[in-house]
Amino acid sequence: MLSEKPLRKADIITGVILLILSAAIIIEALQMPIGGTFAGVENTWYVSPASFPLIIGSLLAVCAVYLIVRAVKLEGAKDFFTYCLSQIRSSLTHPAGRKLVIIIGLLLSYIAFLSLHWFDDVSNTVQRLSLHHVYVFRYLATPEGANYFSSSVIFLFAFTQYFHRPAGGLKGWKRHALLSAISVLFPFLMGFLFSEYLKVPLP
Repeated sequence: MLSEKPLRKADIITGVILLILSAAIIIEALQMPIGGTFAGVENTWYVSPASFPLIIGSLLAVCAVYLIVRAVKLEGAKDFFTYCLSQIRSSLTHPAGRKLVIIIGLLLSYIAFLSLHWFDDVSNTVQRLSLHHVYVFRYLATPEGANYFSSSVIFLFAFTQYFHRPAGGLKGWKRHALLSAISVLFPFLMGFLFSEYLKVPLP
C-alpha cells in the first residue's frame, strides 16, 4: 500500500485526468443544440440534449478541482515531477509496465486510424475490382467501411502478434497464418453485420 504522500501525488494525477475528461465532455455537450425552435416546437435550455452532459461534466470538473486542491494542501505537489518520472521509469523497466505502454500505444494508433481516415481510398480499389457488386463486400466500397476495416485489420494483427501465446504447439507460419486470418475475418464480419443488418454507421 502506498504511503500518504505518494497517494496525494497520485490524487493530483487522477484529478488532472478527470479535469481533462470533464473538459472534453463539456466541449462535446456545447456542440449539441441548446434551446431554440425545432420542428416548430420551442425548446428551453433545461430540456435540451446538452443539459445532462453539461451537468455531469461540470460536476466532474468540480470534483477534479477539489481533489487537486486537497492533494496540494497535503503536500502532494512537493517533488511531484520527480515522482512522476520515477514512476514512469519503474513502469518501463517492469514487464507489465511495458505491456501497458504497448497496449495504450496500439489503442491510440487505432483511434488515430479511425479518426484521420487514412484508408478511405481503399474503397476505390474495392470498386475497381467490382467487389461492391457482391453483397458481403458492399460496405467496403464506402470510405467509412474501408477505413474501419483496414484500421481494424492492422490493429488486430499487431495486437495478436505481440500478445498471443501459441497453444497446442501452434508455432511458426501456422501461428502467423491463424492470427492473420482472425485479424481479417473478425473485422470483416463485424463490419458487415453492423452496416448491413444492424444499420449502425461505422466509425
